[in-house]
Amino acid sequence: MKATLIDKLEDVYDYNISDNGRIYATAENIIFSNDGFRYSTESFRLPYCFTNENNDYFQSDFALFSINLETQEVLKVFDIEPKSQFIKFENGKIYFLQNILISTERLVNYKLSCYNLDGNLLKSSELFDASISWIFEKDEFFCQVGHPKKHLIKMINFEKGETIWSLDYKNEKKLDGFSSMTVELYLDSSEVITVLSQKIEGTRSKYNSVLLHINRKTGKTLKVLPWNSTFIKVFDNTLYSKKNPSTILSYDPKSSIINNYELGPVLEANGFDDFIHDFIVDNDLLVIFLRFDLETPIVLISLETLEVKDKIPFHKGAGSLGSFVIINKKLYIRTQDLTLLIYDLEE
Repeated sequence: MKATLIDKLEDVYDYNISDNGRIYATAENIIFSNDGFRYSTESFRLPYCFTNENNDYFQSDFALFSINLETQEVLKVFDIEPKSQFIKFENGKIYFLQNILISTERLVNYKLSCYNLDGNLLKSSELFDASISWIFEKDEFFCQVGHPKKHLIKMINFEKGETIWSLDYKNEKKLDGFSSMTVELYLDSSEVITVLSQKIEGTRSKYNSVLLHINRKTGKTLKVLPWNSTFIKVFDNTLYSKKNPSTILSYDPKSSIINNYELGPVLEANGFDDFIHDFIVDNDLLVIFLRFDLETPIVLISLETLEVKDKIPFHKGAGSLGSFVIINKKLYIRTQDLTLLIYDLEE
C-alpha cells in the first residue's frame, strides 16, 4: 500500500465528501469545492449533507441549501431551527437534531425533527437529556446519557415518541459504580455495545473497563467482558482502541475474539516514535498519527503482516493533526494550519 498525494486545499475550516466524490469545504462564510465551485453566504454548519437526484445539499446555521450539479446554481431550500444539525437523508425524508439548553438545570435536551424536501415538518420529538453518544437507525434512537445522577442507555422509537427500554447501570450488580466515558456506540441487527469504566481507587487516571453487550430489542444485558481501554472506535463492524501508547486492540463482536497489535517493536525498528496519539482503520490498513513535530508523523501499517507500508510527512508549518479519514481508497488529512491533503491509496 502506497500513499500518493493527489490534491491539496488550503483554508479548510471543515469538509465533507459527496456521494459523487466532490470535496466540499468551508472557509469563513465561503463554501468551495476541489473542482472550482465557490459560493459566499452566511456561516456554515455542514459543507455537504446529502445528494438527491441532480442536487447536492449543504447546511448553514439557519437553512438548508441545494446546489444544481449541472448549472451550479445555489438555492435556499428551507429555513431550519437554530442549533440544528443534519444527521441523515432517507426515503425522501431529512432528519435534523436540535439541542435545547434547559437553563434551570444546565442540561441539554435534544429534539429530533423530520422534514420532506419541501421543508414541511413531518414529525418532531424531544428525545433525551445530557447524551454523550447516540445512533439513529430505522426509527430507533439509541442514546447513552452522561449525567452525574444518571448512568443509563436507552432506546427511543422516534415515530411513536416513546422510550422502549432503558438500562440503568446501577441496577446491574456487575456494573454498579461504572459509568460511560466513550463517545461512540456499536450497533448491529441484534445488539448494542458500549464501554463502561470505573476509576480505580487511589489512582489519578487508572480505570477498570468492560464491554457491555445489550439486546437491541429488549435492553437486557447479554454479557459483560473485560476491556483494557476506556473508549472504542468502530471501523468495518469491528471495535478498536488503544491498550497502551503502542498497542492497538481489536474486538470482533460476532466471535468475541480480542486481538492485541503490539506496534512498538515495528515502529522502533523503522526509526519511528512508538507513542500512538490517534489512529484509523480501513480493512487491514492501520493509519496512525504519532507526533506533529516528527519529520513523518503519519505511518501506514498492515494489520495482517504488521509491516510498515508507507509514511507521510507534513509540510512546514502544518502544526498538529486536525482530522483524518479514509473514504473510497483515499486518505484525507486536515492539518492544524487548515490544509486538507488528499492521498490516493494504491495497492
